[in-house]
Amino acid sequence: MGSKSQNWEELVQNLKDSGCGSDIIKRYLDCYGCGDSKGKKRILENHRRQLLEELHQCQSKIDCLDYLRYQNQKKEEK
Repeated sequence: MGSKSQNWEELVQNLKDSGCGSDIIKRYLDCYGCGDSKGKKRILENHRRQLLEELHQCQSKIDCLDYLRYQNQKKEEK
């Protein structure tokens, strides 16, 4: 039984480490407990999609900052 408990704890920790909030973790564990593979897959894919969207938003912000840095550097060279 210790092994199953450890696997459960590792699963929860992995979900936390991937940025899942308590609601997502609860829904995933519900699917896990019921053997709902499609539900688990859907939850993980939705979370991944959300993380990618956040990544793209951050990349856009970095692009804007890089442009401002470039503009400032151009002005300083004049």
